[in-house]
Amino acid sequence: MTPFSGFPAHMSFTPIPNIFFSEIMPEIDDTLELKVILVVLALLYRRKGHPKYINLAELEADPVMVSNVGNKGRDYLETCLDRAVSKKIFIKAISGDGEPIYLLNSEANVLAIDKISGIKSAIMPKAAIAEAETEDDIFALYEENIGLLTPLVCDELAAAEQIYPKSWIKEAITEAVSLNKRSWRYISRILENWATQGKDGTFKRNTEEDGDKYTRGKYGHVVKS
Repeated sequence: MTPFSGFPAHMSFTPIPNIFFSEIMPEIDDTLELKVILVVLALLYRRKGHPKYINLAELEADPVMVSNVGNKGRDYLETCLDRAVSKKIFIKAISGDGEPIYLLNSEANVLAIDKISGIKSAIMPKAAIAEAETEDDIFALYEENIGLLTPLVCDELAAAEQIYPKSWIKEAITEAVSLNKRSWRYISRILENWATQGKDGTFKRNTEEDGDKYTRGKYGHVVKS
């Protein structure tokens, strides 16, 4: 193995939440377990779509994982990941074919699992995961075209789905992208305008009654601003 010669001038970074160093890393005594967790965090960060997940087969075949933990095998990887699940670092779900998959234990992913499965269980059918990664899903569409799905944005998208037709939300995202106005605030204003002025004669809300319901919510200040 070639000795490390230092960091180059231009390189990619993988963000690690600060809480990992203050609350999680002190609880990990096994060096190989720590390596598994760090590799999974890096792989999840680079994944496309929403929710981001990775399965055991991919981990077994990943060259970075192999170089760090050697040929320990599937059982060892699953044991390390189950420990990470017990520490609430990851969420473990089961695909339709019984394959374990892993997601970061974030509020956004908990909301996504609840939305897809209809229950707050870490059991997610494979077909539902595939559906969530298509452009028909507003969460995936937002992340791919607007920006990072924060818990606040997930709450806003979930609230918008209860108020506006899903097709409107997709069209509003598309319009915002075409105008290079990539923000939830701009998208919400498009939706508000369509709701108050009507759109194709298909949908018009009582803005005094229903619009206030949307702007009075926990994150209503984002829409109003």
